[in-house]
Amino acid sequence: HDEHDEHDEHDEHDEHDEHDEHDHHDHGDVDPHAWLNPTISAHWVTIIANDLSAIDPQNAATYAANAAATIVRLTALEAEITASLEATPKTGYLLPHDGYQYFEHRFGLQAAGMIAGIDARAPGPARVAALRDLVADGVVHCVFDDNEISPRITATITEGSDAQTQTLDATGAGLDAGADLYDALLRGLAASFSACLQRG
Repeated sequence: HDEHDEHDEHDEHDEHDEHDEHDHHDHGDVDPHAWLNPTISAHWVTIIANDLSAIDPQNAATYAANAAATIVRLTALEAEITASLEATPKTGYLLPHDGYQYFEHRFGLQAAGMIAGIDARAPGPARVAALRDLVADGVVHCVFDDNEISPRITATITEGSDAQTQTLDATGAGLDAGADLYDALLRGLAASFSACLQRG
Protein backbone atom coordinates (compact mmCIF):
# COMPACT_ATOMS: atom_id res chain seq x y z
CA HIS A 1 0.00 0.00 0.00
CA ASP A 2 1.20 3.54 -0.78
CA GLU A 3 1.16 4.67 2.83
CA HIS A 4 3.41 1.79 3.81
CA ASP A 5 6.04 2.39 1.13
CA GLU A 6 6.12 6.19 1.35
CA HIS A 7 6.98 6.43 5.05
CA ASP A 8 9.53 9.18 5.64
CA GLU A 9 12.49 8.18 7.73
CA HIS A 10 12.62 9.86 11.14
CA ASP A 11 16.12 10.72 12.33
CA GLU A 12 15.32 9.52 15.80
CA HIS A 13 14.31 6.05 14.62
CA ASP A 14 17.87 4.74 14.41
CA GLU A 15 19.29 6.74 17.30
CA HIS A 16 17.45 4.74 19.95
CA ASP A 17 19.40 3.79 23.08
CA GLU A 18 19.30 0.11 24.01
CA HIS A 19 17.64 -0.77 27.32
CA ASP A 20 16.10 -3.82 28.91
CA GLU A 21 12.44 -2.78 28.98
CA HIS A 22 9.58 -3.78 26.63
CA ASP A 23 11.54 -6.41 24.69
CA HIS A 24 8.20 -8.07 23.96
CA HIS A 25 7.27 -5.21 21.64
CA ASP A 26 10.30 -5.58 19.34
CA HIS A 27 9.09 -5.70 15.71
CA GLY A 28 12.52 -5.05 14.21
CA ASP A 29 12.27 -2.61 11.31
CA VAL A 30 8.65 -3.50 10.48
CA ASP A 31 5.69 -1.40 11.60
CA PRO A 32 2.69 -3.76 11.87
CA HIS A 33 0.19 -1.06 12.92
CA ALA A 34 -1.46 -0.79 9.49
CA TRP A 35 -4.96 -0.80 10.98
CA LEU A 36 -4.42 2.84 11.97
CA ASN A 37 -5.11 3.80 8.34
CA PRO A 38 -8.83 3.35 7.57
CA THR A 39 -8.13 3.09 3.83
CA ILE A 40 -6.06 -0.03 4.49
CA SER A 41 -8.71 -1.37 6.85
CA ALA A 42 -11.35 -0.96 4.14
CA HIS A 43 -9.13 -2.92 1.76
CA TRP A 44 -8.83 -5.68 4.35
CA VAL A 45 -12.61 -5.82 4.67
CA THR A 46 -12.89 -6.67 0.96
CA ILE A 47 -10.23 -9.38 1.25
CA ILE A 48 -11.89 -10.91 4.33
CA ALA A 49 -15.33 -10.91 2.67
CA ASN A 50 -13.93 -12.58 -0.44
CA ASP A 51 -12.13 -15.24 1.61
CA LEU A 52 -15.23 -15.97 3.69
CA SER A 53 -17.31 -16.22 0.52
CA ALA A 54 -14.88 -18.76 -0.91
CA ILE A 55 -15.13 -20.85 2.26
CA ASP A 56 -18.88 -20.40 2.70
CA PRO A 57 -20.39 -19.65 -0.74
CA GLN A 58 -23.97 -20.08 0.48
CA ASN A 59 -23.61 -16.87 2.52
CA ALA A 60 -21.52 -14.95 -0.02
CA ALA A 61 -24.25 -12.35 -0.56
CA THR A 62 -24.35 -11.61 3.17
CA TYR A 63 -20.59 -11.22 3.37
CA ALA A 64 -20.59 -8.91 0.36
CA ALA A 65 -23.41 -6.76 1.77
CA ASN A 66 -21.76 -6.50 5.17
CA ALA A 67 -18.44 -5.59 3.56
CA ALA A 68 -20.05 -2.90 1.43
CA ALA A 69 -21.78 -1.37 4.47
CA THR A 70 -18.55 -1.46 6.46
CA ILE A 71 -16.58 0.25 3.68
CA VAL A 72 -19.20 3.02 3.52
CA ARG A 73 -18.84 3.48 7.27
CA LEU A 74 -15.04 3.53 7.11
CA THR A 75 -15.09 6.05 4.26
CA ALA A 76 -17.33 8.33 6.32
CA LEU A 77 -15.10 7.88 9.37
CA GLU A 78 -12.03 8.79 7.34
CA ALA A 79 -13.70 11.97 6.08
CA GLU A 80 -14.84 12.84 9.60
CA ILE A 81 -11.33 12.53 11.04
CA THR A 82 -9.81 14.48 8.16
CA ALA A 83 -12.23 17.32 8.87
CA SER A 84 -11.64 17.16 12.63
CA LEU A 85 -7.88 17.55 12.14
CA GLU A 86 -8.08 20.26 9.50
CA ALA A 87 -7.33 23.11 11.90
CA THR A 88 -4.87 21.11 13.99
CA PRO A 89 -1.11 21.85 13.62
CA LYS A 90 0.48 18.89 11.85
CA THR A 91 3.98 19.09 13.38
CA GLY A 92 5.73 19.94 16.65
CA TYR A 93 5.17 16.71 18.57
CA LEU A 94 7.03 13.65 19.84
CA LEU A 95 5.55 10.19 19.54
CA PRO A 96 6.14 7.43 22.09
CA HIS A 97 7.67 5.26 19.31
CA ASP A 98 7.50 4.94 15.54
CA GLY A 99 4.30 2.90 15.53
CA TYR A 100 1.82 5.55 14.40
CA GLN A 101 3.09 6.24 10.89
CA TYR A 102 0.02 4.79 9.16
CA PHE A 103 -2.24 7.26 10.97
CA GLU A 104 0.23 10.10 10.43
CA HIS A 105 0.58 9.57 6.70
CA ARG A 106 -3.12 9.22 6.10
CA PHE A 107 -3.98 12.43 7.97
CA GLY A 108 -0.96 14.58 7.10
CA LEU A 109 0.80 14.54 10.45
CA GLN A 110 4.59 14.62 10.87
CA ALA A 111 6.37 13.91 14.15
CA ALA A 112 9.46 15.87 15.16
CA GLY A 113 10.81 12.63 16.59
CA MET A 114 10.16 9.57 18.73
CA ILE A 115 10.90 8.88 22.36
CA ALA A 116 11.84 5.30 21.40
CA GLY A 117 12.15 3.27 18.22
CA ILE A 118 9.59 0.82 16.84
CA ASP A 119 10.55 -1.62 19.62
CA ALA A 120 9.31 0.91 22.24
CA ARG A 121 12.16 0.29 24.68
CA ALA A 122 12.49 3.00 27.32
CA PRO A 123 14.96 5.78 26.41
CA GLY A 124 18.22 6.28 28.26
CA PRO A 125 19.42 9.52 29.90
CA ALA A 126 21.19 10.79 26.77
CA ARG A 127 18.08 10.28 24.68
CA VAL A 128 15.88 12.03 27.24
CA ALA A 129 18.30 14.96 27.37
CA ALA A 130 18.21 15.31 23.56
CA LEU A 131 14.41 15.29 23.58
CA ARG A 132 14.33 17.87 26.38
CA ASP A 133 16.47 20.09 24.15
CA LEU A 134 13.84 19.85 21.39
CA VAL A 135 11.22 21.01 23.85
CA ALA A 136 13.41 23.81 25.22
CA ASP A 137 14.20 25.01 21.68
CA GLY A 138 10.50 25.26 20.84
CA VAL A 139 10.66 22.52 18.20
CA VAL A 140 8.29 20.34 20.22
CA HIS A 141 5.09 21.57 21.86
CA CYS A 142 3.41 18.22 22.52
CA VAL A 143 4.73 14.88 23.84
CA PHE A 144 2.69 11.69 23.65
CA ASP A 145 2.83 8.59 25.82
CA ASP A 146 0.98 5.29 25.42
CA ASN A 147 0.84 1.84 26.98
CA GLU A 148 4.52 1.26 26.10
CA ILE A 149 6.05 4.63 27.06
CA SER A 150 4.81 5.80 30.43
CA PRO A 151 3.63 9.27 31.50
CA ARG A 152 6.60 9.35 33.86
CA ILE A 153 8.93 9.59 30.87
CA THR A 154 6.91 12.29 29.12
CA ALA A 155 6.75 14.25 32.37
CA THR A 156 10.55 14.16 32.55
CA ILE A 157 10.86 15.34 28.96
CA THR A 158 8.44 18.25 29.42
CA GLU A 159 9.44 19.24 32.97
CA GLY A 160 9.85 23.00 33.31
CA SER A 161 8.24 23.73 29.93
CA ASP A 162 4.81 24.65 28.60
CA ALA A 163 4.68 21.56 26.36
CA GLN A 164 1.49 19.53 26.53
CA THR A 165 1.29 15.78 27.14
CA GLN A 166 -1.37 13.37 25.97
CA THR A 167 -1.92 9.61 25.91
CA LEU A 168 -2.41 7.70 22.65
CA ASP A 169 -4.30 4.39 22.45
CA ALA A 170 -3.53 2.52 19.24
CA THR A 171 -4.88 -0.86 20.36
CA GLY A 172 -8.24 -0.07 21.96
CA ALA A 173 -6.99 -1.15 25.38
CA GLY A 174 -9.10 1.53 27.04
CA LEU A 175 -12.22 0.88 24.98
CA ASP A 176 -15.18 -1.48 25.29
CA ALA A 177 -15.19 -4.39 22.88
CA GLY A 178 -17.92 -4.31 20.27
CA ALA A 179 -18.89 -3.24 16.77
CA ASP A 180 -17.96 0.40 17.43
CA LEU A 181 -14.47 -0.27 18.81
CA TYR A 182 -12.54 0.53 15.62
CA ASP A 183 -14.38 3.77 15.01
CA ALA A 184 -13.88 4.79 18.64
CA LEU A 185 -10.18 3.90 18.41
CA LEU A 186 -9.51 6.20 15.44
CA ARG A 187 -11.71 8.98 16.83
CA GLY A 188 -9.78 8.73 20.09
CA LEU A 189 -6.44 9.05 18.31
CA ALA A 190 -7.67 12.09 16.40
CA ALA A 191 -9.01 13.68 19.59
CA SER A 192 -5.68 13.11 21.35
CA PHE A 193 -3.73 14.73 18.54
CA SER A 194 -6.10 17.70 18.46
CA ALA A 195 -6.05 18.20 22.23
CA CYS A 196 -2.27 18.09 22.44
CA LEU A 197 -1.36 20.04 19.31
CA GLN A 198 -3.82 22.91 19.54
CA ARG A 199 -2.00 25.97 20.89
CA GLY A 200 -3.25 29.38 21.98
